Amino acid sequence: GGKVVLLAFTQSLNHYISVGQKLGINLNSACDNKTFIFISGSKFILDGIIDSHLPNPMIDDSNCKSLRRLYETISLAISGDDGSPIPTLLIIDDVSVLLYLDFPYSNICTFLNYCQHTMCNKINGCMVSLVHNDSEVEDRSCKLLSKWLHSSSDIVLDLEGLSSGRSKDVHGQLKVIFTGRDQSDFHSLSLISRCVHYRVHDKGVSFFAMGTSPAIL
Repeated sequence: GGKVVLLAFTQSLNHYISVGQKLGINLNSACDNKTFIFISGSKFILDGIIDSHLPNPMIDDSNCKSLRRLYETISLAISGDDGSPIPTLLIIDDVSVLLYLDFPYSNICTFLNYCQHTMCNKINGCMVSLVHNDSEVEDRSCKLLSKWLHSSSDIVLDLEGLSSGRSKDVHGQLKVIFTGRDQSDFHSLSLISRCVHYRVHDKGVSFFAMGTSPAIL
């Protein structure tokens, strides 16, 4: 009875269809029966830039950058045929692009906060967001956005390369952080984390405890 809404800024629908096929998921069928809805964030942004005759959806009436119309597009996508909301998973891939497009950090946080409130409090759904936070790049806005997402999430998946360098048998490290956030107290955090190594295959991913790679054992 639920559905998935994907807001993508970096990849086309065909990319996700191809990935889905490798995982045994038919997204074409899901699109046809409206259990999977794709929103092209890049097209949404570029439409008003390429065609000067169209109003720019990222500019509000006061000629300032705004994400309000993008939020309204998402709200429409998560509604049922009769206009009533249904349980939905919202995926945003990826939020960092909004920073690269020079949207203020505060505007992005407000947009995400509205999305999170709608998904979690109004329709009993959930939200997954991707953000880049390269430790080697001094970008204050990226770090602030990553920190904000950490503090407002129930589960954080922190993906990074191996500190020892590249390996053909182990592709990276995944840290799973359960924040233990008390829903009655937004600032109450009790972090529990676990780290595993992973290897990407053509049709999936394998996870194993650190130091237990098949190549080592």
